[in-house]
Amino acid sequence: MKTKLSRLLLRMSPKKFLPVLILLFSHSVFAKDFIIYSIAHQLPMVNKQEMKIKDFYVNIGKAQGISEGTVLDVFRMHAEQNPFDSNKRYTYKMKIGELKVIHSDSEAAIGRLQKLEVGEEDAPIFEFEKFMVGDHVAVHVK
Repeated sequence: MKTKLSRLLLRMSPKKFLPVLILLFSHSVFAKDFIIYSIAHQLPMVNKQEMKIKDFYVNIGKAQGISEGTVLDVFRMHAEQNPFDSNKRYTYKMKIGELKVIHSDSEAAIGRLQKLEVGEEDAPIFEFEKFMVGDHVAVHVK
C-alpha cells in the first residue's frame, strides 16, 4: 500500500522532483550543532596551583558570522529519566558559561573562558564543573 505522498512523488517530472527532494531533506542539511571539539591547555611547570590557560576549539567560524571578540554561550546537555512517568526521558540544555573568541577561521574558532556560571547559588549541579568536549556553543545574545 502506497501513501499519497509516495504516489505524488512517483508522478512528478524530474524537474519538479528535485526541488521537492531538497525541501524534504533541507532540515538535516542545515541543522548543525556547534560544539567544543577539543581543548588545549598549558601544563604548570613549577606550582601545581598555577593558573592554567585553556583554549577551547569550536566548529563555528567566520562562515557563521563569528569573529575575534565574539562571545559564545556554552551549554551542557543533560538527560534524565522519570521513573514515575512511564520512564519518559527529559533532555535539558543548560547554560554553563561563556567563551570569548580569540581566533576565527572560516569553519572553526578558538575561545577562552570568559565566564563560568557553574557553582553559582541558582545554577544546577553538574558532575564536571568546567567546559568539556561535547558541550554545545551558540552566539551570545544580549
